[in-house]
Amino acid sequence: MELRSLYFIHDPRVKGVLHDLRYMWHNVYDYNHTNFYYSILRVFFAGPVTTDIKTIQIRGIILNMLLYVLSFIVFFKLLLLYYKDDILAIFTTLFCFSLMVGGISDTLFIRPYSLQMLMVLLLAYWITKMVNSMVLGVWKYNIKVFLITSVLLAGVLLTGYFMVILVAVLGLFLYWWIYKYNYFKGGWAFYACSLLFALAICWMCYQSYFLGFAGDQRITNKVLGSGSIMRLFDSILTWALLVMHNTLYIPVLLLLAVIAIKYRGYKIPYIFYPALVYTFVVMLLAPYKTNRYMVAASPLLLLVIPAAVNCLRNTGWKRIAASLIVVVYMVMPMFESNIDNLYKKTPVLSLLQDKSGQIHVIHDVRWKIGVLLPSMADDVVYDISDVMVPENIKSGDVVFTTDSLDLKAERVNHGLDYQYKGKCNYYHVYKVR
Repeated sequence: MELRSLYFIHDPRVKGVLHDLRYMWHNVYDYNHTNFYYSILRVFFAGPVTTDIKTIQIRGIILNMLLYVLSFIVFFKLLLLYYKDDILAIFTTLFCFSLMVGGISDTLFIRPYSLQMLMVLLLAYWITKMVNSMVLGVWKYNIKVFLITSVLLAGVLLTGYFMVILVAVLGLFLYWWIYKYNYFKGGWAFYACSLLFALAICWMCYQSYFLGFAGDQRITNKVLGSGSIMRLFDSILTWALLVMHNTLYIPVLLLLAVIAIKYRGYKIPYIFYPALVYTFVVMLLAPYKTNRYMVAASPLLLLVIPAAVNCLRNTGWKRIAASLIVVVYMVMPMFESNIDNLYKKTPVLSLLQDKSGQIHVIHDVRWKIGVLLPSMADDVVYDISDVMVPENIKSGDVVFTTDSLDLKAERVNHGLDYQYKGKCNYYHVYKVR
């Protein structure tokens, strides 16, 4: 309980919320993330004492569910811009969005990606409205458009630093569209200034925003380190597998391919293409092989589904195609292995409650203990240190140690007999015999 009160929110009062928001406005001390989502999350935790892990999980997931509902509404509005005369195509796609396993896993993950998805969909909706007006020749540049564009860009950029890639890709496509529809004169400066103002908003909302661009060693090593060519091919394969596992499943892709080959008029919404490019590029740079880096743009990849359903003119075939797609999206979430972030306790974590001896937690960086806190017992005293002291370790003890500490050397030098029990996040776990 004492540890959780130090690491978790321990002042649920409004005064405590305002205090934390003020400090997060200056710095969240994690340069991979901004304060946007975590400020909302902090407000959402006002009220109850939040050292109980179940309370934290439930409240965090409820917040993400609310963000998901808002994303659903915006996605519905986006579909209306493209397919307002095809209700079957719209509701088929909405159903797929509702049961997309990548979206479900993302909603269960108490991190900024649900908010990121909402902001990306809002920006996609706004860009679609702009381009549609350009096609009709009725688009006008004014202060209202400038402010809306800047605020939405800032909202997207504040949800994560990889969103810079999405904004860059969308910007290139947008410049092509304004050139194509004869809005380039004056338009290039208008959108460039919108981006600059958006960055200013980011700084006003988060004083340490630009520190996040200092670089990430993991990305640098991946791109420039030894074996980068093989990692490049591995990233491409990872991208394809993640898309097929989390967003567009193989049976659906095969059906869409058949429709595209057989029927003419298969026109995919233009906002799909920058989303596709973004998901590809971001996986080339992402430090981990996980869907969370591209899940924000995943709903836009689903736009190939209404495009296929819409081009079918035979009502019977259209209903059959829609039904087959819906069935696939119904089945995929039924398999537990397809859903991430289920908060299931692994057997190795049960050793944190082993009372047969002392439990030692040895780490190189103190924040890593956060992954163990949810499984720590209130009635157990833990020996927590950043230094290995073999003299304090006895038979029956349990040792959690981070990767950077060489426990094998300690075994040889001090005659300790460790039984390896497995790995848990950053920690290797041993039982001393």
